[in-house]
Amino acid sequence: MSDSKTLRFDCIADLLHRMRLDPPSHPMIALVNYNRSKPELRDAGSWISLAFYKISFKLNYNGSVKYGPGTYDFKEGGIAFLAPGQFVLMPSQLEDYEGYSLYFHPELLSGHPLKHNIHQYGFFDYDVSEALFLSEKEKYIMDALLRAISIELENNIDRFSEEVLVSQLELLLKHSNRFYNRQFLTRKNIHHDLIVRMNGWLDEKFRHPGINLSELPSPREMAAYLNVSQRYLS
Repeated sequence: MSDSKTLRFDCIADLLHRMRLDPPSHPMIALVNYNRSKPELRDAGSWISLAFYKISFKLNYNGSVKYGPGTYDFKEGGIAFLAPGQFVLMPSQLEDYEGYSLYFHPELLSGHPLKHNIHQYGFFDYDVSEALFLSEKEKYIMDALLRAISIELENNIDRFSEEVLVSQLELLLKHSNRFYNRQFLTRKNIHHDLIVRMNGWLDEKFRHPGINLSELPSPREMAAYLNVSQRYLS
């Protein structure tokens, strides 16, 4: 990713201005409903790097979105997560902008436990290449949570606004964590062949006459052989 082709945004307002979208009502958090407004595509095909978090909730989209070194694959909608400092490729088709994008700056979390706990949500890592797929019931829950955030953002900012918004955001992340856990549990049988390949590879390693038991295969080496991320392997 060349710096000459990368657009960097330190604040949410600058990003929305660049995309010709309405300015945020709160400087540290914004929710964009792409079903109501579409961005300008002058930066299509460019990489962007954000100094804040992004959560994309697509209700019906089928396709892939390039995040960092890989892609997020969507099937009938889903959710993708982007952490500060990571890269995303700007889509080139208006139909790629569907559902919601929630942006929030790390400074929003200052003084709240979530600032120190957000790293426990592993779905913000690049290693996660699969979007969070949702059932219809789960889509309804996430849509309701995002609508609640939207309503709060439409209120006048007062001394309770930040606390309410961070609480709503944390609830959204907790539901996402639950749904991701469900997703991987239901896919255990689908990936049975991956386990078989892993066991075969380990068996071959241990049968090698020159093996040094003090130098066991690393998770990185195993993941590279299976062509999956270390987090996914775990």
